[in-house]
Amino acid sequence: ATIAGEIHNPFRLLLANMNLGGSYVTTGQPDSALVFETRAEQISLESGIKKYLGQIYSTFGEAYLEVVSSIAEPSSRGKICCLEPIPKVRSPIRSPRLLS
Repeated sequence: ATIAGEIHNPFRLLLANMNLGGSYVTTGQPDSALVFETRAEQISLESGIKKYLGQIYSTFGEAYLEVVSSIAEPSSRGKICCLEPIPKVRSPIRSPRLLS
């Protein structure tokens, strides 16, 4: 990430931070992953390079789930217990009609 910073290349900085965050999640270090993913998100939003925001937010989710699971009671690990079900709402968007 240092070389990309020195040459002022936000795309390379974004990728480096995003990939480091993913690697830290994979190795069971979610706190470090959150640091790098936060920086990747910041670079993405500041530079307008939004192509990778989905991956960044996915890694955020994995890291937060790992953090929550590590502090949850052993009987509730691996379960998402605090979320209310989302009620089904009819979409105001109508399906397009097929032309014959």
